[in-house]
Amino acid sequence: MLQLIRRIDKQIEVSFNHLPWFLRYTVGILFFLAIMWFISEWWPKIYEVGNEFGRELYRYFHK
Repeated sequence: MLQLIRRIDKQIEVSFNHLPWFLRYTVGILFFLAIMWFISEWWPKIYEVGNEFGRELYRYFHK
C-alpha cells in the first residue's frame, strides 16, 4: 500500500514539474483557496459539536 502511495506521489510530482511556472503557481493558489474554503465551511460545525460535547462532559463530571 505504501509503495502504491509513493508511486502515485511520484507521478503527481513528475506531471506537476512539467507544467510552466505560472500554472504551478495557479494550481498552488487554487489548492490553497480550496483548503481555506473547506476550513471556513466546516469549522463552525466542528466547533459547535465539540462545544456541545464539552458541555455534556462538564455536566457529567460536575453533578
